Amino acid sequence: MLFGAGGAAAMRPGSAFVMCSTVDPNWSSRLEVRLAEKGILYLDATISGEITIMTEGADAAYALCEPILKYISARFYKLGAKAGAGSKVKIINQLLAGVHIAAAAEAMALGLREGVDPRDLYEVISNSAGNSWMFSNRMPHVLDADYTPLSAVDIFVKDLGLVLDTARASKFPLPLASTAHKMFMQASRRRPRRRGRRGGDQDLPGHRTAQQAGVAARGRPAARLHRRRFHGRHRPSPTISCARACARCR
Repeated sequence: MLFGAGGAAAMRPGSAFVMCSTVDPNWSSRLEVRLAEKGILYLDATISGEITIMTEGADAAYALCEPILKYISARFYKLGAKAGAGSKVKIINQLLAGVHIAAAAEAMALGLREGVDPRDLYEVISNSAGNSWMFSNRMPHVLDADYTPLSAVDIFVKDLGLVLDTARASKFPLPLASTAHKMFMQASRRRPRRRGRRGGDQDLPGHRTAQQAGVAARGRPAARLHRRRFHGRHRPSPTISCARACARCR
């Protein structure tokens, strides 16, 4: 679209194009060169979280765009004079975000499996070394049975794919990112009619287990959640039971 009718062809030389999407860093570098051939400035300005903007580009591009981007951002970073560095930082950020979502879901699901009160677990982890931005941001929605989409599943399929492509090119192994990518791929395939529309974490196996176990139980006591999960007549399998003779079952 950029190089179609009404795109770059309609832009005046000396104007600037700002890229805010998460893209392949090498593609971003090539785009800068292609636009420069038309006399158009390019600023790579990826965005994350609560409007953190990671930028790089020529001084002339900053002269046009920096005041506006600083105005709309909470944090503004200048990472270099050529496109690519900001996109690299962004996909590294997405590596952490994707892995943290998957880990948060697994942690909550394990806590339920072991009969831990989910709200106590959330409170303790939120104030301990195991906390992350994703845990603090996503888990309250699980506790409150709020499955309103927060981001698309396929965003992390794409972004973690970019992470793995970048690492593969330099032969750098990323086992955690690879596992998280597979989890998001599985979640995406499970909902082909709504692919990309569900929240980025709501369909992950750990979140699904948490939902089934009653984390989204609208305030039911933890003891009741435990009984329903491990001792109810509708439990998933007769082989699923307490790992030990816990206090809730004595």
